[in-house]
Amino acid sequence: SGVLLPDAEAAGVEVAARVGADHDGAAFLDRALRGLSVGLAGRDRSVPEFYAARLSPDRLELLLVTPDDAPPYPFVAEDAGTRWCLSRAVEPPWADLAASAPAPLPTLWSVGTDHTGARVLVDLESVRGTLAVTGDPDAARSLVAAAAIELATNRWSDHVRITLVGFGHAIRLVSPDRIRCVDTVAEAAADLVARVSNGQRALAAAGIDSVLTARVRQLAGVGHVPHLVVLATPPDRAAPTELAALAALEAAAAEGTRAPLGILVAGSTASARVLFTVGRDGAVQAGPLGQVAAGQRVTARSFAGLTRLVQTLTATPTGPPEAEAGPGGDEAERVRRALAAPSGVGPNLPGPVGPVDPDAPVGVLLRILGEPAVDAPGLPSPGSPLVVEICLYLALRGPVSVAELAAAMWPFGIAEPDREAVLYRVRDWLGHGPDGHPRLRRDANRVVLSGDVRVDWHLFVALARRGTDGDLRAALDLVRGPLAEPRPAHRYGWLSADPVGYQAVPHIVDVAHRHWCRRMELGDHDGALAAARAGLRAEPVAEALWHDLATAVRVRDGDAAADALLASRRPR
Repeated sequence: SGVLLPDAEAAGVEVAARVGADHDGAAFLDRALRGLSVGLAGRDRSVPEFYAARLSPDRLELLLVTPDDAPPYPFVAEDAGTRWCLSRAVEPPWADLAASAPAPLPTLWSVGTDHTGARVLVDLESVRGTLAVTGDPDAARSLVAAAAIELATNRWSDHVRITLVGFGHAIRLVSPDRIRCVDTVAEAAADLVARVSNGQRALAAAGIDSVLTARVRQLAGVGHVPHLVVLATPPDRAAPTELAALAALEAAAAEGTRAPLGILVAGSTASARVLFTVGRDGAVQAGPLGQVAAGQRVTARSFAGLTRLVQTLTATPTGPPEAEAGPGGDEAERVRRALAAPSGVGPNLPGPVGPVDPDAPVGVLLRILGEPAVDAPGLPSPGSPLVVEICLYLALRGPVSVAELAAAMWPFGIAEPDREAVLYRVRDWLGHGPDGHPRLRRDANRVVLSGDVRVDWHLFVALARRGTDGDLRAALDLVRGPLAEPRPAHRYGWLSADPVGYQAVPHIVDVAHRHWCRRMELGDHDGALAAARAGLRAEPVAEALWHDLATAVRVRDGDAAADALLASRRPR
């Protein structure tokens, strides 16, 4: 059974969505915004309202709704306090604190670049209602879709929740934990209006005038989690329910000084508070921010790439013929057909980056078949999920250049001294191998791990290739859950373009089925159940393994037990 890999454009869509553009600028903007939180947190005053920003190669400018001439150092006030500016050459005093500080403007959307080459950003929360993008319909839809993807994946959009209306459901794959796809505005407004209103009341009860102040002071439970609603088209004027739902959302967005809600619509609405116009060439007339050239757009072609990516990730490789495992079914025939079907595992298993002897001693075992983890007797805790991720990347890729490693770990960029400090920490933690040499080795500009640092996926492949009953059982014992899940937020984006991201789960399912076949053939129903359950740990929705599981239960425990198993699965 072959493993489906995405075409270059489909894979590129996901990688681009996770990484974005202008890595250095994005990293600086993220640090600056979080540093602003650090500088504002200790003040006994409200946080001023910002509505937009400009990011140039030289500096960041934050545009204020109401002038304020006393920004925290090293920001400086200009134009009578209507903008706060931070030079990119300044080394801020809060650098060490910024990483753990909240981002105060999570709905800051990068619209495009102006005539000077500066990136223009607008804060969608500050609109306090709908921002409508009119002009060319396809360009408008592409622009607002890109805004949704950017805010679901960028570094400064902490905890943003996005509801897409009328875009279909494929785009949700970009960030399933943040993006929700619905078909109507009424579905989007159903619980969101009440949630925002309750949050505003909680802010008022706490004596907080703005979600910005709540975020900067890191006050929990006072309703400052941001929400963005993005409409592919305006509501039909002939649909009163839809118009009323949009009006309710706009009322919630206008409640209080600033509500944690932004509304973005591709098309004209009579109630829009801010109007942008986009041409077919992508140039945007961004209201008071002036003319900008479109930055990131998700075009129809990109949507097609997303669709193909979804099909790649969700496609189930051709497996054994399946028969219904219901009452009265011919279970003997079902088992016979399953056992006779070729599993296709052996020659199709991908090879590791180098030869792997599954019986050789392992000094450090890196685990990616489930939550990323390390088994390293005698070593202290790695101390950081990033250390584990770096080791997994090197173990899966083999020798790589320092630049390649840095691009995978820090797609938005990292200063060379900071990068070298992290690599030194990894080397120090891994220690020395049996040969007395460091386990993390540098040769010229390349980085590689020693041979006694293994990854569970490579051991799985080596055991499955050897293929004895004991080997298959040992391989499946390595599987603890879905690939690299759960994982830290915004990490492991490189898996989107790495073969293991597409190969591991289908091959685990194949190996589980092959071992199930052998156990059933020997009448070892307990072993068959264990094999199916091991595969389901990696892919909980694998239909073939659910049939395997139900068949083994039916043969061992009877129809009632199998029916109960299948019934318990239906709500999932």
